[in-house]
Amino acid sequence: MRALANTIRGVNVLRRIASRINHTIIMMSTLVAAAACADTKSTTSGLATTAVVVWPDTVTINVGDTLRLRALLRANRKLLAGNNITWTIDDSSVARVFGGLVTAGHVGSTTVTASAERARGSAHVEVVRQ
Repeated sequence: MRALANTIRGVNVLRRIASRINHTIIMMSTLVAAAACADTKSTTSGLATTAVVVWPDTVTINVGDTLRLRALLRANRKLLAGNNITWTIDDSSVARVFGGLVTAGHVGSTTVTASAERARGSAHVEVVRQ
């Protein structure tokens, strides 16, 4: 019995590690793709923002964990790093967001939205028990 319990604990630890590695790979690959196909600047420089791209756009995290969401602004066919992004969340009982950092609270799902000027982008967040 004790061996089975230790095996189950070990599997759960490996799942958490794999989940974090997966989130890191998704964020890194999105950053590389965005950098490769766009001219990035630190501000919108007076260009009208037409869209906000949030990545990862779908995530699953454990209760109590945190995850950084990123956002790029699209303006005049260019992707720009956004300094004036407002982050909101639909259900603050499931998770909270501050500056793109999502902290999971309770099991459930919610949507995190990044807004700049009149444009918006969002990510679906699923919170699960560890």
